[in-house]
Amino acid sequence: MPFCETAGRWQHPCVMADDRIGPFQVVRQLYAGSMAEVCAARRKGPGGFTRAVAIKRLTADAARDDRAVRGLLDEGQLQG
Repeated sequence: MPFCETAGRWQHPCVMADDRIGPFQVVRQLYAGSMAEVCAARRKGPGGFTRAVAIKRLTADAARDDRAVRGLLDEGQLQG
């Protein structure tokens, strides 16, 4: 189990720079809490195009909580 400096504790999962989440390459972790972690990431496209994004991912415990999952989905819809 990796140590997350932003959370100040050992936890899993903890994204690290250069990890991949789908088509995105993690640049760095921005936040890690008891319910979710947020990281800065980028996606490279054709011709050197790069898009910067923030990815919020629920922890394994929170992912089993229907209320937390609904909250994350609602949050995503607000961001459009």
